[in-house]
Amino acid sequence: MATVEDIEKLYSLGADLGYAKEQVHVPFLLIDQTALIGVNEIHDRLPGLVDEYLSTGGKEYPDMPQLSEMLPRGVAFRAFDTSTQLIQQAETGNNSVGMALAWVILVVMLLALVLSIVMIVRAFNGSPLRKINHWLDIAIPILSIIGLGVSIYLSYVELTHTQALCGPVGDCNAVQSSPYAKLFGILPIGVVGALGYVAVLAAWLWQRFRADALARIAGPVMFGMALFGTLFSIYLTYLELFVIHAVCLWCLSSAVLITALMLLNLPSLTQWVAISDEEG
Repeated sequence: MATVEDIEKLYSLGADLGYAKEQVHVPFLLIDQTALIGVNEIHDRLPGLVDEYLSTGGKEYPDMPQLSEMLPRGVAFRAFDTSTQLIQQAETGNNSVGMALAWVILVVMLLALVLSIVMIVRAFNGSPLRKINHWLDIAIPILSIIGLGVSIYLSYVELTHTQALCGPVGDCNAVQSSPYAKLFGILPIGVVGALGYVAVLAAWLWQRFRADALARIAGPVMFGMALFGTLFSIYLTYLELFVIHAVCLWCLSSAVLITALMLLNLPSLTQWVAISDEEG
């Protein structure tokens, strides 16, 4: 199985040959300065290149420092699976759809932040939002549990370096193999998300079944945690769009969930702000 270091070296080799990261995948065959990427390209072009180079007396070993570093150690990729290759090619083709979706979600998160600021200002002026309906309140633990499941799966992918099931949009494995998949290079982002969803769920349960001082501020606390998660998701989506140039559907799903949790807890925060302002 390939390590993250192996994948980064393969991306670096592709970059030296003029390929963008989303164009590089296995199988990757290099003849002289000509790269053949993917089953179809190798099948279509390899016989002709072999005949061409043999007719001219062959070719020397490619003079590329990056390749010289990789070859003595070897890259321990698993045996090639055609179905896996087809999935990878589909992910590459659909990455543009993922990028468009990421832009939409980024804009929605920014609008949610603006809306929250406006509602908080109105609360200071004595116009808080009404309490949410019962069924909307029940949505908070449901969304938290879904988000926890997403985060646990991402944690598993990041910790075991396995191939993520990306679905029809984006390139999850490019995102999860990037240096930004771990906070400070140590803590997987999925673990950070899981801890956040557990904290929101715990605060909701405390508010639901207790009546002490902590229960009265549980709503604002949940809003604060969800606000931090939304801001962090905006930062991660920015990285996907402008730095990694690939998006992860699981990450985008988590961004939508945490933003929804922020908005669901906004009424509790505005009422708390209004009451505090009156007491002051």
